[in-house]
Amino acid sequence: MDKSFSDPNINIADESADAISPTYHITQRYKRRRDSLGDIDDRNSFREEIKKTITSLMKTQGEELQKITSVIMDIKESNINIEKSVEFLSEQNAELHRKIEKLQQESKKDKEYIALLEDKVEDLQRVYSV
Repeated sequence: MDKSFSDPNINIADESADAISPTYHITQRYKRRRDSLGDIDDRNSFREEIKKTITSLMKTQGEELQKITSVIMDIKESNINIEKSVEFLSEQNAELHRKIEKLQQESKKDKEYIALLEDKVEDLQRVYSV
Protein backbone atom coordinates (compact mmCIF):
# COMPACT_ATOMS: atom_id res chain seq x y z
CA MET A 1 0.00 0.00 0.00
CA ASP A 2 1.25 3.38 -1.02
CA LYS A 3 1.27 5.97 1.82
CA SER A 4 2.26 9.02 -0.07
CA PHE A 5 1.13 10.56 -3.30
CA SER A 6 4.42 12.35 -3.80
CA ASP A 7 6.73 11.57 -6.61
CA PRO A 8 10.15 10.22 -5.66
CA ASN A 9 11.86 12.51 -8.15
CA ILE A 10 10.90 16.02 -6.96
CA ASN A 11 12.55 17.96 -9.79
CA ILE A 12 10.55 16.09 -12.41
CA ALA A 13 7.34 16.50 -10.38
CA ASP A 14 7.82 20.30 -10.12
CA GLU A 15 8.37 20.65 -13.85
CA SER A 16 5.30 18.62 -14.67
CA ALA A 17 3.18 20.60 -12.16
CA ASP A 18 4.33 23.89 -13.69
CA ALA A 19 3.47 22.67 -17.11
CA ILE A 20 -0.03 21.59 -16.01
CA SER A 21 -1.19 24.38 -13.67
CA PRO A 22 -0.86 28.12 -14.20
CA THR A 23 1.06 30.16 -11.66
CA TYR A 24 -1.64 31.82 -9.57
CA HIS A 25 0.39 32.17 -6.39
CA ILE A 26 3.16 34.25 -7.79
CA THR A 27 2.83 37.99 -7.34
CA GLN A 28 5.05 40.56 -8.82
CA ARG A 29 6.37 43.34 -6.61
CA TYR A 30 7.05 46.73 -7.93
CA LYS A 31 9.55 49.00 -6.33
CA ARG A 32 8.58 52.58 -5.70
CA ARG A 33 9.91 54.85 -8.37
CA ARG A 34 12.44 57.34 -7.28
CA ASP A 35 11.17 60.86 -7.48
CA SER A 36 12.86 63.14 -9.85
CA LEU A 37 14.10 66.49 -8.60
CA GLY A 38 11.19 68.26 -10.26
CA ASP A 39 8.68 66.18 -8.31
CA ILE A 40 10.49 66.89 -5.05
CA ASP A 41 10.54 70.62 -5.81
CA ASP A 42 6.82 70.50 -6.64
CA ARG A 43 6.07 68.73 -3.38
CA ASN A 44 8.16 71.15 -1.36
CA SER A 45 6.53 74.16 -2.98
CA PHE A 46 3.11 72.61 -2.39
CA ARG A 47 4.00 72.03 1.27
CA GLU A 48 5.18 75.62 1.63
CA GLU A 49 2.00 76.89 -0.03
CA ILE A 50 -0.14 74.79 2.33
CA LYS A 51 1.87 76.05 5.33
CA LYS A 52 1.39 79.66 4.23
CA THR A 53 -2.33 79.10 3.69
CA ILE A 54 -2.78 77.47 7.09
CA THR A 55 -0.71 80.19 8.78
CA SER A 56 -2.79 82.87 7.07
CA LEU A 57 -6.04 81.16 8.09
CA MET A 58 -4.86 80.78 11.67
CA LYS A 59 -3.89 84.46 11.80
CA THR A 60 -7.27 85.48 10.39
CA GLN A 61 -9.09 83.23 12.86
CA GLY A 62 -7.03 84.64 15.72
CA GLU A 63 -7.95 88.19 14.75
CA GLU A 64 -11.63 87.27 14.44
CA LEU A 65 -11.50 85.46 17.77
CA GLN A 66 -10.00 88.54 19.39
CA LYS A 67 -12.77 90.72 17.93
CA ILE A 68 -15.44 88.28 19.06
CA THR A 69 -13.91 88.13 22.53
CA SER A 70 -13.96 91.91 22.87
CA VAL A 71 -17.59 92.02 21.68
CA ILE A 72 -18.52 89.30 24.18
CA MET A 73 -16.83 91.25 26.97
CA ASP A 74 -18.82 94.36 25.98
CA ILE A 75 -22.02 92.32 25.99
CA LYS A 76 -21.19 90.89 29.43
CA GLU A 77 -20.57 94.40 30.76
CA SER A 78 -23.86 95.59 29.27
CA ASN A 79 -25.66 92.63 30.83
CA ILE A 80 -24.19 93.45 34.24
CA ASN A 81 -25.34 97.07 33.89
CA ILE A 82 -28.81 95.94 32.80
CA GLU A 83 -29.03 93.54 35.75
CA LYS A 84 -28.08 96.36 38.14
CA SER A 85 -30.68 98.66 36.57
CA VAL A 86 -33.38 96.00 36.76
CA GLU A 87 -32.52 95.33 40.41
CA PHE A 88 -32.66 99.05 41.22
CA LEU A 89 -36.00 99.43 39.43
CA SER A 90 -37.37 96.37 41.22
CA GLU A 91 -36.41 97.90 44.57
CA GLN A 92 -38.03 101.20 43.61
CA ASN A 93 -41.15 99.37 42.48
CA ALA A 94 -41.37 97.48 45.78
CA GLU A 95 -40.88 100.73 47.72
CA LEU A 96 -43.59 102.49 45.71
CA HIS A 97 -45.91 99.52 46.25
CA ARG A 98 -45.39 99.79 50.01
CA LYS A 99 -46.08 103.55 49.90
CA ILE A 100 -49.26 103.01 47.91
CA GLU A 101 -50.49 100.41 50.40
CA LYS A 102 -49.72 102.77 53.26
CA LEU A 103 -51.58 105.64 51.55
CA GLN A 104 -54.55 103.37 50.87
CA GLN A 105 -54.70 102.38 54.54
CA GLU A 106 -54.47 106.04 55.60
CA SER A 107 -57.21 106.92 53.12
CA LYS A 108 -59.43 104.18 54.55
CA LYS A 109 -58.82 105.46 58.10
CA ASP A 110 -59.50 109.04 56.97
CA LYS A 111 -62.80 107.97 55.36
CA GLU A 112 -63.81 106.17 58.55
CA TYR A 113 -62.95 109.28 60.61
CA ILE A 114 -64.87 111.51 58.19
CA ALA A 115 -67.90 109.20 58.46
CA LEU A 116 -67.65 109.38 62.27
CA LEU A 117 -67.43 113.17 62.17
CA GLU A 118 -70.41 113.36 59.81
CA ASP A 119 -72.42 111.21 62.21
CA LYS A 120 -71.48 113.53 65.10
CA VAL A 121 -72.45 116.60 63.07
CA GLU A 122 -75.81 115.04 62.24
CA ASP A 123 -76.36 114.18 65.91
CA LEU A 124 -75.53 117.76 66.91
CA GLN A 125 -77.84 119.15 64.27
CA ARG A 126 -80.70 116.97 65.57
CA VAL A 127 -80.09 118.04 69.14
CA TYR A 128 -80.06 121.76 68.33
CA SER A 129 -82.81 121.61 65.78
CA VAL A 130 -85.32 120.24 68.25
